[in-house]
Amino acid sequence: MKKLHIIYIALLMLVMTGCTHNNGDIDHWFGMWKVESITVDGKTLDSYEGNFFFSFQTSIFSITKRVGENGYQFYGEWKETSENTIHLKMANNDHVPSGIYFELEQDFHYTVSSGDKLTMEKTTGDGHVVAYHLKKW
Repeated sequence: MKKLHIIYIALLMLVMTGCTHNNGDIDHWFGMWKVESITVDGKTLDSYEGNFFFSFQTSIFSITKRVGENGYQFYGEWKETSENTIHLKMANNDHVPSGIYFELEQDFHYTVSSGDKLTMEKTTGDGHVVAYHLKKW
């Protein structure tokens, strides 16, 4: 019985350490962020329904779009390329959500306004400045 107890504790410890930061410290990025609003050239994008979430874990980036009870996910990779700049590359064109000015590959400048809020901003190919205002979820 004692051996079974030790095996159980060892398995429990293994499971508990398996889903943290994947041995990569990504600071404030780790976890899920709700896109609270999107602005284009400083004006709020009225068509945005508040139903997108960005998630970061190690080098994987995902976007979840909630529609009623359903969720649709789009995947890609991300990396911090310099101070206050990240680069996102979606897996393919099928993983680029429509309606929120996302592209297959893009760079974002970011600012952290508090521990649970940040803004990701980019300039599109046609010169529009798009900002995603995120809140830690």
